[in-house]
Amino acid sequence: MADMDLPLPEDVRAACLRLKSTRDGDRGVLDAVACGRRAVPALTALLFSRDPSGLSHARLRAAEALTGLDAREVLIDFLGASHEMSDPVEQLGEDEVVSAVARALTDPGEERVFDLLLRLARDRILPGVVAALGKSLRPEAIPELLRALGEDETRGEAERALQHFGEAAVPALLVAAARAPDGNAHETESDLRKRRSALGILAEIGVPANLWPIIRQLPNHPDRAIAATASAIALKSAPIQERDAAVSRLTSLALAADAILEARINHWLGEYRASSAT
Repeated sequence: MADMDLPLPEDVRAACLRLKSTRDGDRGVLDAVACGRRAVPALTALLFSRDPSGLSHARLRAAEALTGLDAREVLIDFLGASHEMSDPVEQLGEDEVVSAVARALTDPGEERVFDLLLRLARDRILPGVVAALGKSLRPEAIPELLRALGEDETRGEAERALQHFGEAAVPALLVAAARAPDGNAHETESDLRKRRSALGILAEIGVPANLWPIIRQLPNHPDRAIAATASAIALKSAPIQERDAAVSRLTSLALAADAILEARINHWLGEYRASSAT
């Protein structure tokens, strides 16, 4: 590959060869970092190389070594390059490397880096890009993080990221939780998962009482998880006179819930009864 065609010092060449090894690859990262900045050109060539097989372990280790060498500009340049592959197998490997490099970036809120991350997210939502946008704590990232809630691959990262935003994310989360598809469009499973996630985050962060009316109708939603989580939020955020109805709704939902949802309902009711008794 390109890095091995360069006139490399012997220790750098050995480190690059070890990086590609399925057995000693992790040792190769340590060896490459030990070479210092002399290893950056070879590691850069390896990071930018294409692998039609979709195997990405060597490039991932090159990215790890470049991170250890604080070669931030190389990582940024890589993210700014084109990552569109015609072959789906190669695209999977490329996405894995892009995700890892985005996750490794420091200062993701810096203007140039943040703009790049936003562009990447709008093109293809990847877990590492979502994680980096979350670390930025910039409000402009919230719409992309909400979009990532609808994808299985990125939902967990998006949930953690939005929780980091705390109260700043509450208005957008409420809109996402309350908004059904326009017109008579069927609500897809992706739509439902996004709304469940948004409500789950709101249950953790808390909903100010004055904003409760935005989701007041959701305890009656036909999806049990949505109805239950909205009812749990009602126990803390709804007017006092509405909370008995929320308890009744949760009790009713528990009878037909699966084991996981039933445990959550019992937890919410237990917390409410404990707080009411004090």
